[in-house]
Amino acid sequence: MKTDRMLRLAPDPVSAVLCAIGALAAVASIAAVNWVVEDEETDRPRNKRNPRSVLRELEHNCLALRDVLRRMDRNLQLFSSDRGSVATPIKFGVHAIQVPQGSSKLHQGVVTEIAALFDAASRNTFEVMALISETALEPEEDVYFRFGEAQARLNALLIDRTGLRETLAEAAGIAEELAGLVQALRPAIALDTGS
Repeated sequence: MKTDRMLRLAPDPVSAVLCAIGALAAVASIAAVNWVVEDEETDRPRNKRNPRSVLRELEHNCLALRDVLRRMDRNLQLFSSDRGSVATPIKFGVHAIQVPQGSSKLHQGVVTEIAALFDAASRNTFEVMALISETALEPEEDVYFRFGEAQARLNALLIDRTGLRETLAEAAGIAEELAGLVQALRPAIALDTGS
């Protein structure tokens, strides 16, 4: 017999998945810089952070998102009520679950980590985009298109209404790909930044 002491009702897991996808989408939005940055001389303040440090942190954010998505997939019973709902298209209200009390710390830890990574990835992406607009980073045009391809894959997860397990696996793959793209920005550091 299940009691209140054994189970806790958890928030809809789709909210955590969408937060992780949102963090990845923030990184993929580096693609937009290619189309909106204009060469203009202004007196705006320059980014004071070392470009290598910012890129290293953003790469770490992507890899951490990959790892937390994989951890979510490995512990899917904490994020999905039954096997049928795993294949059900991502939709609010169909994945409601009860988490065993002994597993609630793991469940909440994953959710908390995703929220923190959303903040960190968004902040570091903002700094990378600023570095590009300041010409402290000068990526090849091909890199922007590859970020754009990652955006398209993230959009497909929402548009195609893939199931929870497939979404987690695909998002983890995109996170790893974005980490590689961020790493590919390192050679784009302008020589005159002294970094």
